[in-house]
Amino acid sequence: AVAVHFGSAAGKGTDAQTVLGVEAAIADGVNVINMSFGRRGENPAMDEALAKAHKAGIILVAAAGNDGYNMDATPFTPACCDNVITVMAYNAPMNMRMYFSNYGSMCETDAIGYQVDEDSDQLWLRSEYKGLLHSDI
Repeated sequence: AVAVHFGSAAGKGTDAQTVLGVEAAIADGVNVINMSFGRRGENPAMDEALAKAHKAGIILVAAAGNDGYNMDATPFTPACCDNVITVMAYNAPMNMRMYFSNYGSMCETDAIGYQVDEDSDQLWLRSEYKGLLHSDI
């Protein structure tokens, strides 16, 4: 695993820093880019960088975001970029999307975003395409 850090220690970064982070991951030859960051609106430079990553065979995964809004109406980058697997936060006890999770047609799966047991040896994921998935980790 390769960690590519960009932006400040407080988690703030510019669009240009984000693109540089993706480019660094491509140069490092990673297989997966997991993006737990984002912002409202489109970002053509990020679209281009992620298209290059996809062309290089890299799997792209992004968090849907935690603003509770419909991304079909207001894009959230990188979650709305092409070729990105977008993951919503899921409330397993209630069997529903977490109220704070962004949502939309680009969301392909979800993962527990509430009451996560860090000591558990099991991971639950749900996908609208495959039903409830369970994996021992």
